[in-house]
Formats: sequence, structure tokens, C-alpha cells
Amino acid sequence: MTSPEAILAWAEEFSPECLRLEPREDFDPCVVGVVRRFNDTVLLYDTTKVLAVFVAQGMTEDEAEEHFEYNVIGGWLGAGTPAFTVPLDTDDAQQFE
Repeated sequence: MTSPEAILAWAEEFSPECLRLEPREDFDPCVVGVVRRFNDTVLLYDTTKVLAVFVAQGMTEDEAEEHFEYNVIGGWLGAGTPAFTVPLDTDDAQQFE
């Protein structure tokens, strides 16, 4: 697996329009790849790791999930807006059937 540092270095060189979560020192370790979509290449963050950062910042797990859904996933910033993994467990997989 490629390290977050290597992914970020690649993104800075080849896709500088990629937006990053702030504060970078907290969220850069959550980067797990890049995603290509029509006319756009964006950073891919591990949702589970992002939620863990929110909890480490003092949120409960429920607060972290609500904040993530409303402010992060709901925060479309145009081209360069990051993408996030979908952690699947048995219950979550049913929503895609």
C-alpha cells in the first residue's frame, strides 16, 4: 500500500487542485489513494480514520458521524472535493442492494 506522504506528493505534482482536509497534520494520515472522476482527480480519505480523528478531537462517535455526514460529505466544494471510502459491514451492505 502506498503511504499517505507518497500519495500527497503525487497529488501536489500531478493534481494540485486536490483539496485537503484541515488541519492537515491530523487528516493527511487518513489519505489512502486518489480517485478519478470526469475531468477531476481527487484525494481519497479513509472514512474510519477521519471519524477517529474527530473522536480524538473530543467528539463522541455519534457526534463524529453526524459532523462527518453533514459537514464533510455534505460540504461539496466543487472540483477537487475529496472522496471518502464506504466502510461496509453486514448492515451497511444492505443499503446497496
